[in-house]
Amino acid sequence: MYLDDGVRGDMSVERARILSDLVRHDLASSGFTPNDNKWIWEPTQKLVLLGSVLDFDKGLIQIPEFRIPKLKSSLVSCLQNNRVYTH
Repeated sequence: MYLDDGVRGDMSVERARILSDLVRHDLASSGFTPNDNKWIWEPTQKLVLLGSVLDFDKGLIQIPEFRIPKLKSSLVSCLQNNRVYTH
């Protein structure tokens, strides 16, 4: 089984650390071995999740620049194939 991409947060970094430790403990208690090379256990305000940049310090969710051409291409394809419906 694979677990991928999750976010948990709190208003204080101290509480966020406690929550991170609880998640790590719960995973280990359930028999899972987290890949510490992929998990970010230290609370952070900016990260890439599911292809988007989450920046909670600035209050932004951004699409990385390298994804913009693919997004534009997908939108054009949808419009050309009449897959966009309006109600």
